[in-house]
Amino acid sequence: MNEKQNLFQEAKKHFLTLHISHKGQQKMLHFSARHAIIFCTAAAVLLGGTAFSIASYHKTKAELQVSEAQLLEAERENRKLEQRAETLQGDASEYEESIEAIQALEQKVNELEGQKSNLVDEINNLNELDPDTDLTSMATALTSSADAAPNFTSIISTPYHKTESLSASLDKMHTMIDASGTSLTALANEVTYLASQNNIPGGWPVESRLVSTEFNPTGSRSVGDGRKHCGMDISTNSQIIPIYATAAGKVVTANYHSDYGYQVILDHYNGFTTLYAHCDELMVKEGDIVQKGDQIATTGDTGYSTGIHLHYEIMLNGMYQNPRDYL
Repeated sequence: MNEKQNLFQEAKKHFLTLHISHKGQQKMLHFSARHAIIFCTAAAVLLGGTAFSIASYHKTKAELQVSEAQLLEAERENRKLEQRAETLQGDASEYEESIEAIQALEQKVNELEGQKSNLVDEINNLNELDPDTDLTSMATALTSSADAAPNFTSIISTPYHKTESLSASLDKMHTMIDASGTSLTALANEVTYLASQNNIPGGWPVESRLVSTEFNPTGSRSVGDGRKHCGMDISTNSQIIPIYATAAGKVVTANYHSDYGYQVILDHYNGFTTLYAHCDELMVKEGDIVQKGDQIATTGDTGYSTGIHLHYEIMLNGMYQNPRDYL
């Protein structure tokens, strides 16, 4: 009885008692209140730590997912920026090439405008020299086209994103300039031909068609009286009349000669020279530039002469020419 009471009293001292039977032996495990409090506290700490760790894990995972999304977005933006930079770099290179091309085109246009100006001057000179040839329309067309020439410099300010339209503009400018160059070449050829004709002796030097002595440089008896004669004598029926230059040139001689009397010799810069002799009065002096049709003297009978007339000679590269071939 006392043993049971002792056991009961002992049991009252513990919060939990476990009876374990093993191989016929009885064992008891006693847990006091202090033990229970420690166990519960440890369990609470363990559960709280686990819950905090799980919450921290999910929060960190969510933050990593957000950071990953932001990183992907940043990479996409970076790729876009790189592509944009490559595009701008290509546009910049094309833009610089376009500017160089524009500068070259402007230089070419300036050269064409200079050629136009020279052609207009030559055409105006030809109009003055030969009133029968009306080239005024050519000069007017050239002048108007020069005034309407486009200003290519303004295109240089084109932004990068408009380089395609700039390239198209350059192609149009090339086409325009090539067309202008072709037209100018054709016109220049025509003016050059007319100018060359202006420097070749042609026509009668006086308003008379009466030839008294023909060209006979060898003294052939089959020509006239058989006297050697390196030019042509044109009679004026004893009248003193104007003598005109038969081609444009420079006065290289304007003096008195014992045989030719007062004479004028013109150099036409292309191998041709012309001589006008037995003049009564000279209207030019050495060094003067004359145009075709300008009056250079008047007919007379100075020097070795038998009457008022004009002795007219043409030479090409030092060889006497028959004036009749140039009338």
